[in-house]
Parts: sequence; C-alpha cells; structure tokens
Amino acid sequence: MKIKEEVKNTLGLTISVGVSFNKSLAKLGSDLKKPDAITQIPYEHFREIIYPLPVNSLLFCGKTTSKILNKMRIYTIEDLATYDKKKIIKKLGKGGVLLYNYANGIDYDEVSRYDEKYFQKSFSKGLTFSKDLQNKEEIIEEIKHITYDVSKSLREEKVKCSVVAISLKDKDFNVISRQKHIDYTDLFQDILFNILELFESNYINGTSIRAVTITLSDLDRDRKYEQLSFSDLDMFDKKKSNEKMELVAKLVDNMYDKYMGKVVFGNLVKK
Repeated sequence: MKIKEEVKNTLGLTISVGVSFNKSLAKLGSDLKKPDAITQIPYEHFREIIYPLPVNSLLFCGKTTSKILNKMRIYTIEDLATYDKKKIIKKLGKGGVLLYNYANGIDYDEVSRYDEKYFQKSFSKGLTFSKDLQNKEEIIEEIKHITYDVSKSLREEKVKCSVVAISLKDKDFNVISRQKHIDYTDLFQDILFNILELFESNYINGTSIRAVTITLSDLDRDRKYEQLSFSDLDMFDKKKSNEKMELVAKLVDNMYDKYMGKVVFGNLVKK
C-alpha cells in the first residue's frame, strides 16, 4: 500500500499490485484488478482464486499457446492444473512444464531487482559471407576474426567460458555443428586454438562455406582458478604464463579497437 501511494503522490500514476507466495501468481494478481488495486493470493486459497480464471491469465500463456490448449479442451487454469501432465509436455515441451507448474502454484523463480543485469547463458556471433568461400586459408582468417569478436565480449563482460562451438553452413545450406569442453577461459588464443581444432577435424577440403557461427557457453563470472590450455606455453610457470597470455589479450584488444578491427592475427595458435 505504501509503495502504491508513494508512486501515485510522486508521479501521479496509479498502479496495480499483486501479492502472493511466488512470482507468477503475484504477476497474475496484479492483472486481476486494474488500474488501482491490490490483489492478494495466499497459498491457502490460491486454487479457489485462480482455478476459475481463463488459462491465458497465466504468465507466458499467449494467444498461440491458449489456442493449442483450447483445442485440448483446456479453457481454465483448473482444466490445466488437473490435466495429464505428460500430454501437456508432449504438446508444448518445456513451456508446457512451466505452465502446468504455474497452474498448480509452483514457481521457484526468484524475484530480482529491475536494475539487476541479466546474465547471458552464451555469447555467439555468426557471419554470412558476401560470396561462398572455398579457400581454406580464407575461411580460417574469417574464423579468427569472428572468434576474436565473440571472445572480446567475454572479457568485456568479465566472464569465462568452458564450451566452444563452431557451426559451418555450406553453399547447399547443409550445416555441421560441433562443440567441445575446455578449461574455463576468456583468452582469444585458447578459444581460437580449440575452435580451429574443431574446424580442422570437420572441414572437408574444397567445400564451399557460406556462413560460420562461433558460440561460447557454460559461462562463469565468479570462478577463481588457474588454468593453462594454450599448448605452446606449457614450458612456463603456469601463473606467469597466464599473466603473459592476459597481457597479449589486452594488447590485441587495444590494437583491435585502435584500428577498428583491421588487424591480421597471423599464426597466434599452434597448427
């Protein structure tokens, strides 16, 4: 009540508030009475409050989903909550699990501040070439630039990845996708070394490539560790080697920014 009144007095806006034991039902409650109301949905009485409502009252149940459910003779939240869960999943997949749980008052998603930054689950960059590339060295050069761009995003966001993947699309639109697990890293040299290993083991000489996509996933922003996967540096002390590699990455980043991406990477990785 205090928040609602403060918004009204400060901004001159009326708001509807939903209060419940989980986020999805609180959102549902905020939509029940508008434009200036507070709706409470306590755990003890949530079924009698939400069960009679149309199924599209649930969060993430849009027009397309509600039409599918209606064809299954699911019109209310109660219809969904008491329906065969396996049939819902078969029809809607993971989204069906989510809606079925919402209908039964199950939602473990935590409430977060509006200004908290969303943590991406992966970084990806793809490039469709202006003409199909058949020369292997030309393809590798493009892979270097794409890999650099996406690895730079990791460093900017202060995260590291432990899965790298490459997707190759040929002139006939056939796609080959491969991935591998590596030690957590944000270093261009490490990532490129592994990306090129995937490329070399899956590319057939002479194949015309239309597009390449590089994806980095299994991200971690808090991990504290030491790692060394850049094979040419195994002879050094690990800590010093990592420091050198990080310095190289910073120098490359600075050059890349200074010359607006017009950088030739050359033989930065072991072939």
